[in-house]
Amino acid sequence: MRAGVPGGPGGPGPASRACLLVLLAACALTALTSTTAAAEELADRRRTLILLLDGFRWDYIKHLGEETTGFRELVKEGASAEYVRPVFPSLSFPSWTTISTGVYPETHGILANFFYNRQRNQAFKLNDTATTRKAFWWQGQEPLWTTAVHNGLRVATVLWSRSDVQVHGLRLEEAQGYEYQSDALGSLRDSLERSMEYLQRGLDLVMVYSELVDEIGHNYGPDSLEMKYTIGDVGKLLSGMFRQLETRGLRDKVNVIVLGDHGMATVNPDDDPPIKLRDYLNPDDVEQAMGQGAFVSVYAKPGRVEYIYKRLAAVPGLTVWRRGEVPRELHYNRNALLPDIIVSAKKAAAVTASPVAGYMIRGLHSNASSAPRPHGIHGYQPDVEQMRTAFYAIGPDFKRGVQVGPIDLVDEYQVFCHVLRIPAHPHNGTWSRVRGLLVGDPAFPFGDVEEPSAIRSTPGPLLQAPPPAPATQPPAPQGAPAGPPPPPPPPPPPSASVSSGPVRIALSVIAGLVGWYIFLCVITNSHG
Repeated sequence: MRAGVPGGPGGPGPASRACLLVLLAACALTALTSTTAAAEELADRRRTLILLLDGFRWDYIKHLGEETTGFRELVKEGASAEYVRPVFPSLSFPSWTTISTGVYPETHGILANFFYNRQRNQAFKLNDTATTRKAFWWQGQEPLWTTAVHNGLRVATVLWSRSDVQVHGLRLEEAQGYEYQSDALGSLRDSLERSMEYLQRGLDLVMVYSELVDEIGHNYGPDSLEMKYTIGDVGKLLSGMFRQLETRGLRDKVNVIVLGDHGMATVNPDDDPPIKLRDYLNPDDVEQAMGQGAFVSVYAKPGRVEYIYKRLAAVPGLTVWRRGEVPRELHYNRNALLPDIIVSAKKAAAVTASPVAGYMIRGLHSNASSAPRPHGIHGYQPDVEQMRTAFYAIGPDFKRGVQVGPIDLVDEYQVFCHVLRIPAHPHNGTWSRVRGLLVGDPAFPFGDVEEPSAIRSTPGPLLQAPPPAPATQPPAPQGAPAGPPPPPPPPPPPSASVSSGPVRIALSVIAGLVGWYIFLCVITNSHG
């Protein structure tokens, strides 16, 4: 054995070895203490699960599912709003984006389920992921998940909007964006199982989307027996999720928020045939006519705006506006991508711009002779009662058995930020409407020292007064810029390794081992 190696000839004597053992024990104790503290912090940290049920009307529980265990638990043991006013148009993609940003569609730029960018000659189409995944649509406002990661939180999404797109230089690692699910009930069950695993791993925010309720509402109607059964099925899944949280020791650590994006109105496809815009419009006058159901965007060819407006304004059952003339309370005037003419159907009148006779359910083949017409649609103006949606929350940050008055869809974002303890970006929400949901009635949201004004968003590059319909002008080549350059991305997020519990635990162990190694080297060299 070489001289100088501990235990060999010339190595340290008994006193040195005893000292070495004491120091090694101290290093081990330090690493163990640090590891234990980090593990305890991870176990105790509050987490948030947001479940978005597409098309969940505000009164579904009252009329169809209050006896269901899961919903009864939400109402009696959590906090809720009387109802939630939707945005205009009350369609899925604009509403999803408002939920995750807290601003109106005119600000975040996702204007409808179908709309058009003239300068890029690009269309946004609901179920066409090749169009909706293009990043340029999504740079108008930073979504909740990006802000959370920039603040050091760990986030996962399941079928949530376009959470799989890079925004402001960041793309989530654990992200599954929206895709149509043929088995919506089975998909929801699987999504909730995944969310439990994410929460068990210590993720701070999990966002789950389901279109089950919306699909049943379109196919069978919001007041149908099928909807009653569906609400019951969802309630059972919620009840099972609550039991899982208890079994995993997470019930008192997780804020569960269940919400909708818009409601659903009953239409009778036999008594209320759709208004077909092709009966009133000459294709030679129209550049694009996009949308269906209760909302359509018309992009006119040069010089044809006034003619089209007068033709459509005379159609019974329609409300028609030129760009920039939408009533102020609808917040739909200040975006460069807005169409020349906005067509809004009045209640119980369906409208379609497609060449198909009748409103077609999304995700189905648009064959006029075989596709069923819907028994429920949405997209109407926010004052239509059937467009109202719901908000329920249960967990350590929310009061028990409390209902506040009506809130707006734009109000929800600040609640998310508050329970996540992250600062909110400028938004259109009003804190006084939602503070009563939260334990302690906080006077101000997290990060604020006074109550924000009712409208906090600031006009950006896409919010300037829109130009008139273009004169003869060829479309810009694909990929050309859509206007002023976007603002520079925010600074890179803090390293997740510094903020996540498991990583800190690993670093503590490594630090302890490195300490041992360095000390051994010093002792060995001193006796070499």
